[in-house]
Order: sequence, then C-alpha cells, then structure tokens
Amino acid sequence: MYQYADRQIRVHAFDSELALMPVGVLRQRLSRARIDLPTHALLDRLSKMLETVVVYPAAHAPAPPLVAIRLSRLDVPKTAIDTGV
Repeated sequence: MYQYADRQIRVHAFDSELALMPVGVLRQRLSRARIDLPTHALLDRLSKMLETVVVYPAAHAPAPPLVAIRLSRLDVPKTAIDTGV
C-alpha cells in the first residue's frame, strides 16, 4: 500500500509542476518585454480569453504552418449571430 500512495504523490507533484510550467514561461517572456504582471492577474486575464490561436510549425519546409483557432467561450452577441437570432 505504501508504494501505491508514494506513486500517487509523485504523479501529483509531476502534474502540478507540469501545470505551472507554461505560467512560468509566460511570466518570463512578459518580464523580457518589461511587462510586470502578478501571477494571479495573469491567470485572471488568461481565464477571460475568448479565442485561442495555436500555430503549429510546418512538417516540411515549403509547406505553410498549420493554424488552429478555437473559441473557448462564446459571448452572447456572437452566439446570437451564429444561431441566426
């Protein structure tokens, strides 16, 4: 039973570190751009994002990169326009 609990603790620590890594990278890039924003304010702004765009590099050099756009939250006017209301 001890090994099972120990494994769970290790996985939890790994998941926690993995979740905080993008926040640390983002804070580092913001500080390089001379934008000083506390972590809680940064996470608050990120939670209010309406659209996420991810650009994947091309697999082959002449091909254009793949762009994925995802609407993370719909606002009321956009929903009304999309449904035709």
